[in-house]
Amino acid sequence: MPCNYHFVTCHIPSLMNWIVYRKIEEFKAVVPRNRVFMGVRKGKCVAIRNPITAPSEVGLIQLEKDDCKYTKHLKHIVQFGEGDYMMRMNQDYDGDKLCLFNNDINYRNIDFNYLEMYKNTIYQVEDKDCPALEYFDLKYKEALDEINPNRDEAIYLTDFVHKLPCQVNYDDKTGSITNKAIQVGNRALDESDYKKYEYEIMYAKYLQGLQIDVSKNMKEVIIDDVYSYSYNKKPQFLYYNYRGKKWRYDKNVSSALDSFAEIIMMEYLKHCTALINKNTIISS
Repeated sequence: MPCNYHFVTCHIPSLMNWIVYRKIEEFKAVVPRNRVFMGVRKGKCVAIRNPITAPSEVGLIQLEKDDCKYTKHLKHIVQFGEGDYMMRMNQDYDGDKLCLFNNDINYRNIDFNYLEMYKNTIYQVEDKDCPALEYFDLKYKEALDEINPNRDEAIYLTDFVHKLPCQVNYDDKTGSITNKAIQVGNRALDESDYKKYEYEIMYAKYLQGLQIDVSKNMKEVIIDDVYSYSYNKKPQFLYYNYRGKKWRYDKNVSSALDSFAEIIMMEYLKHCTALINKNTIISS
């Protein structure tokens, strides 16, 4: 199945409109609903997350030509408009990856000769010897017949995508593990001592690897009780976003974004002060 992984995000022009104007009605007027863009590419594709952790992560999408002059050159970025695509397929709004499969291959025309490394392999079928390539072809046709018994009709990916195997993970600890990894990194940055937290950071990466494999091996990830960092302080940029409300926290550890937010605020205040002074008339 020819396919490629692509970066996925929400509709960029709509996001920029919201950032600049913050006007809900204007935002609703410009955001496309349940539409997908990828540069000038058009056509029907099957989009799949890998590994698949829920049936909803397999979806049929219709790519539309992007006519926006600011984003039509983004030929390798998938932009989802407002709607159910990103939520249903568990895509992160700050960016994710998606595997796109073309829907123009007739799977009845697959030739198994490319598996020539198995040409000398023999399978036992009903106590008779069967060359591997013949066996593969036989089982493959049986699988296609279950989808559509009429062998004169073409079969495309959209005809059987709903039958792809899926293992559902009921105990996803990705968020918890990632939060702990960020907390440790923040503390190491605040104390300027990454060596002190070297093993904690390594353990976080180890847990993330285990969690990624859960959908394939269905083995629960166990987080050691000792690994129990707590970091509830909101970074400075969220302090302004939430109208100046102060947040309680049990550990006074600065976020890595705090210093950046403070620098931006200082430069902004300098700019405002310069404008005020420039436009202020002082009478003698």
